[in-house]
Amino acid sequence: MQLESLAVWFWATFIVRFALAFLFFHDRPKVATLVQALISLAFAFILIILRLVAHGSFRPLPLPRVIQWAMLYIAWTGLSLSWTFSDTFLSAVGYWAVMLLDVLIVMGLLNWGDIERISIASLKGLVAGTYAIDSIALLFAAGDEQGRLGDPEFLHPNNLGHFTSLAALVSIFFWQRAPEGSSERGRWSTGSIILSWMVVRTLSKTSIVAFAVAAAFSILVGTNVRKKTKLRILFASFLLMTVSYGFTSRYMSAYLETNPNDVTTLTGRTILWIKSWDMITERIMTGYGTLSFRNYAPQDWEIRTTHGHNEWVTQAFQLGFVGVFLTAIVYWSYYRQFRRVNDLFKKKLGISILIFILIEGMASAEGVGLLFPLPLLVLMGVWASSDTDDPGKLNPGGAVLSSPRFGDSLVTSK
Repeated sequence: MQLESLAVWFWATFIVRFALAFLFFHDRPKVATLVQALISLAFAFILIILRLVAHGSFRPLPLPRVIQWAMLYIAWTGLSLSWTFSDTFLSAVGYWAVMLLDVLIVMGLLNWGDIERISIASLKGLVAGTYAIDSIALLFAAGDEQGRLGDPEFLHPNNLGHFTSLAALVSIFFWQRAPEGSSERGRWSTGSIILSWMVVRTLSKTSIVAFAVAAAFSILVGTNVRKKTKLRILFASFLLMTVSYGFTSRYMSAYLETNPNDVTTLTGRTILWIKSWDMITERIMTGYGTLSFRNYAPQDWEIRTTHGHNEWVTQAFQLGFVGVFLTAIVYWSYYRQFRRVNDLFKKKLGISILIFILIEGMASAEGVGLLFPLPLLVLMGVWASSDTDDPGKLNPGGAVLSSPRFGDSLVTSK
């Protein structure tokens, strides 16, 4: 139970720390980054203490290929620090070290606890943290000039849309697998609607489109959805569009009228990609190193961009062809891992998240690492490996896995 509680708090904090600079460090964003690192160190210390107190025997953590490839990606990212063009080498090292530490914390939690319980607790923590940052944005952020939720500098609407979409997909998963007519099902269905509305409220165009496709896949594919449930989904969608019409129409009008060229260039993204590609060809194999985009790439916007607003452009610029290859094989291995999962709802959650990431990655990215948060990818990969088509496979604790299949008594079809 201690490890499960720690998992909840770790993931809630993992999301909430995104808002630290906005809340406390407007004038000192570097301090916010340092505090984020200290938070990760604190969780690592607590995890080690719990491990020492437990005196449990060591057991190896299952490492499916997606995790192995992810670790190779992290290693290549770390190696690129030796040639990075980032103006702030220590910052680049710090971002990479925190990313690695977060991954190791997740692996420790999964290794020393029950994989299923730790995974469920982690996902609930992710949702809780997302509610927190959305509440912070609603209560304290003035929004930008276009009326989007958040703060354009320290609590960006695109980041809010990214995290909120992930949390909404997780909420849909919990709603689908909850017993029919239970209060738990009602809570998660309500939460799914609220988080979906928050995604729209961010007015992050890429996140909205990616989430809509991923959510449709999660809800409608591979499920015997009853007519009553379909009507409820349609009604909720209609209500959501009605409530959102006012601010979405104002935003689109302003977007089209302010600068018509933004539509044809995807708000300047296509120009950025072309200029970035000219530089990529000069270091096509190795790239310019971790965190190099924000300091060395073309900067034609009023606000400095830390990435190429495209997952593949960013990976190519910073990590070269090797980074692009590793990114592609990580995502492919992740997909193959979830294709073998027995639990239908777990399978749909894993694949719907990948769908969301791949679509969003067409116009968004991260300054360091993958758009798919690596700690979450490791969590999902290990969780999937504990429920594969291998009959009689044992989990690390020694118990035979018996995750319910679609149609079993523990899963209610809708």
